[in-house]
Amino acid sequence: VYSQNEVRQDCAEKFSLLDVGGQVKYVKTPPSASNHGDHNACIVRYAENAVTSDILELAYLSGRLSRFRVDPLLPVGSFEKLYMTWIANTLDRAPMAAVDTFYAEGSVVGMITSEWTNRTCSIGLLAVHPSHQGLGIGTQLLQHVERLCSDNNIPSLEVKTQLSNTKAQ
Repeated sequence: VYSQNEVRQDCAEKFSLLDVGGQVKYVKTPPSASNHGDHNACIVRYAENAVTSDILELAYLSGRLSRFRVDPLLPVGSFEKLYMTWIANTLDRAPMAAVDTFYAEGSVVGMITSEWTNRTCSIGLLAVHPSHQGLGIGTQLLQHVERLCSDNNIPSLEVKTQLSNTKAQ
């Protein structure tokens, strides 16, 4: 249920509604090609046909605050099924969508998904393994997608996240 107005607590309780927060969308114009630094050799396009466990683990991590994970009324396994499908669908939509991965110490420790039209690139999932957070990997993945937009003359980059996900904001 989406509402422009606040739902009264007594009504929410009467119908067993859970506030899972709203969504916010950020949009920017990617920097020009001369403003986005060198290519990072640690970032590689995911080219597997199947979703591997390390990619799936990062997908689940990216959705830790998802309304599909926090809503106790959804059937057990819904969140995992949704995020597995999200990654698989992204791979199926190549070349208009991609999963890009960040490698460190021989392992995938970060990933970002993106999908684009000729006018807009949308970031879907972004995650960095907890052991590698705070090292700038997420920033490098975002800059990588900005570079893709710039290189392909895509004038708009957008990302949506939950209002409750202050770290992502």
